[in-house]
Amino acid sequence: MSDDREFYEKDGLQYARISTILGETMPVFHPEKSNGLSIWQQREPDAAAILERSQRRGTLIHAQVEGFLGADQAAASWTVEELMFYNIPAYINYLQPLLQNLKEQNAEDTMWPAFSETPLMIEQELFCSHGYAGKPDLRCWFEGKYTVWDWKTARSIKEEGVKRKLRPMSRYAEAKIQVSAYALAHNLDLAPTGNYPPVEQCAICVCYDWCEPFLYLMSIDEIKKAAYEFIERFGFYKELKNSIFPRSLNANKQEV
Repeated sequence: MSDDREFYEKDGLQYARISTILGETMPVFHPEKSNGLSIWQQREPDAAAILERSQRRGTLIHAQVEGFLGADQAAASWTVEELMFYNIPAYINYLQPLLQNLKEQNAEDTMWPAFSETPLMIEQELFCSHGYAGKPDLRCWFEGKYTVWDWKTARSIKEEGVKRKLRPMSRYAEAKIQVSAYALAHNLDLAPTGNYPPVEQCAICVCYDWCEPFLYLMSIDEIKKAAYEFIERFGFYKELKNSIFPRSLNANKQEV
């Protein structure tokens, strides 16, 4: 779901947000990707509207997925007309077999104390003692491994100019680093308590409204490699902010 916070707060401390860290360091670590986005925005007259629709579509997909998996939801912030406009039923139709599979694989888990109710951890805040935090889309069992999930949504074929073509995984390089940062935080701070299993893989699920979703599974070795890059970028981000994390809530006010 949409979350615009720059920082997360817990117990009087402020933690850097993973997506902010990646966003502010991408021009330095991956200038070709940052420049490519800028060039596309300059050349595409409808760029702002496309990005706005993309964000809203992703929010709607996340909400429908979470509802299917049993997450508590507040009053609906969408209408049936909006769901139809973004073709959300088509996305969910192709996603449903995978979501049902996840529900069945996570029906019960009596081995881990933290899973007394369910091993499905949907959009739960995750704090790392090293000073960063975020909110993974989902953590749950999948094919015998505890897995961090990230849902991605391709543009609808109902939009003008969109072709029935799968997106290359190269478009999701930043997503790989983001889920790996989540996995690192989980394994550093939660798994050692004995209440949670360690994360052993990450899943990036790209959703389409014309075919089954494409599921990319990251091995533990790939997670480690991406996590190393995140650690490097987090260090650079702290230099940019001239700060350490976690930090006192008053520290940010003093900088302003």
